[in-house]
Amino acid sequence: KDYFLSETASKSLIFLVYYDDQSEYANDLHFSYFYQLISSWKMQLLFILGLLLLYELTIRFIFYYDRIRFTDLFSYNRYTKTMLRQAIKHHQFVNYYQPIINIQTGAVLGFEALCRWNTRGKSLAPAMFMDEILHYQLGQKLDENGFLLMRRDRERMLRYPEFADTFISINCCQQTFNSLIKDPPTTIIRLTEEEKEYVVLELVEDIIFNQATQNRISELYSHNILFAIDDFGTGNSNIAFIRHLENLKVKIDRTFVPVDPSDLKERIIIEAFVKMFIDQGMRLIVEGVETREQCEYMKSLGISGVQGFYFSKPMTIDQLIDFVRKKEYLDRL
Repeated sequence: KDYFLSETASKSLIFLVYYDDQSEYANDLHFSYFYQLISSWKMQLLFILGLLLLYELTIRFIFYYDRIRFTDLFSYNRYTKTMLRQAIKHHQFVNYYQPIINIQTGAVLGFEALCRWNTRGKSLAPAMFMDEILHYQLGQKLDENGFLLMRRDRERMLRYPEFADTFISINCCQQTFNSLIKDPPTTIIRLTEEEKEYVVLELVEDIIFNQATQNRISELYSHNILFAIDDFGTGNSNIAFIRHLENLKVKIDRTFVPVDPSDLKERIIIEAFVKMFIDQGMRLIVEGVETREQCEYMKSLGISGVQGFYFSKPMTIDQLIDFVRKKEYLDRL
């Protein structure tokens, strides 16, 4: 047929917008290549999938280009399960240690083993990956990795008399706790009688503190396994739970440490906490002490165990040995 397009096609390229069924060019548009593209549902679907693929590639590019900033901006599902499993397998997770000081006597009571992820030349704190670890049910594998590293580091500590009579506390998540109470335990965290003298398992905030947990802890007490409640006052921890447990270390979360010891309202809270624990006969450790004023205030309350940046940030095993042997913490008492 002799249409308008056939007369001009050899001289110019024409784009028609089909906006009216009654247009004199409506029939010609039905035969155009552009119309066939936009009218096909298959092409529309491919176009949408292409946009989604472009979005995914853009996000992944941002993630690999600046992982730390990406982690801060996108807090959900920051790492894949495969990535974390491989990191554990290849020992990218290491232990750092933060000392716990007896501010009444000046002695070192013990150390908390804190996990760090060494990746791409940077050391990431637990806040940067722990949500994903627990979400993917990898907590037990991470705890076991930290336990094996702690066992190796303890051998180095015992070469020096300054580390005698000190303890090491290490995290124990719900998955590890459940594996520990089975008979036989389905975890490699099986303490020898010697290790029971210095290893304290810290129950982290994902532990469900109920009657069953209390009964299980009491049963493990009979096997001389020691526990501590980490970050008390956050997560699922509660006062009713600890009232029925003896020989339990309680670590008060940093959010309950008064920023300004002269603030009466903050003092009332911490003093009520301290009195409650002392009356219950609990062994108390206060976390998050960062200033001399806070340290002196804790000392005036009769608290012994203190942990925080005021004495030291978490250190590698080499740094810890130098710190303890040189007694660098005494200058801050």
